[in-house]
Amino acid sequence: MLDRNIPEIAALTDSLLESQDLKQIVSRAAAVVRNPMATLDSAYNMLAWSHYENVPDDTWHQRIDEGYWDYDFVARVRQFLEKLSPTSRRSAIVTGLSPLRRRIDVLSVGGARLGYSVVLELENRLEDTDEETYGFVSQGLSRA
Repeated sequence: MLDRNIPEIAALTDSLLESQDLKQIVSRAAAVVRNPMATLDSAYNMLAWSHYENVPDDTWHQRIDEGYWDYDFVARVRQFLEKLSPTSRRSAIVTGLSPLRRRIDVLSVGGARLGYSVVLELENRLEDTDEETYGFVSQGLSRA
């Protein structure tokens, strides 16, 4: 069960309840998963991202600097997302885009796709965060 007394989870919950700006919510979500994060809308435009020093991933910086994912990048990500079952939680670990892996979760409410959250594997392995925590973060970001 998700421990809402953990300081990072409590801070994220407070941000969601207080309707603070999306950049702060994403930064607090990144603290929960212990890796850099970004959110995108359904057209792959960058909405907000967490600040992390010394991210050794040129692709990550390029996407943030440009403010969107270009067609080639989106096409490669879609290859992973299309393999998912329509009834699954709709997340995939994506490899081969750069040296670092990414976890991409589809953000949705009531079946309507709102966008995506992206976690870059940097400080912790993606598998070190449990599915319940990823689900909590994704649901929160979907409603932010």
